[in-house]
Amino acid sequence: MTLDDEPTLHGMLDVGDGQNIYWEQWGPSDGVPAVYLHGGPGGTLNASQFRRHFDLSKVRAVGFE
Repeated sequence: MTLDDEPTLHGMLDVGDGQNIYWEQWGPSDGVPAVYLHGGPGGTLNASQFRRHFDLSKVRAVGFE
């Protein structure tokens, strides 16, 4: 598997009132943390390719959509 295949972790975060936010993590779990919030509308985290802004050998990038 390469860093471009799929996130190391992903899921839905319950934020209350029946609402959920999709999230995904790229890079090592012990890497320097970085958070990316995709504000939309349109596109997805995959389309934004946010992970390409980080050195995923050192950074744990978590994106929210």
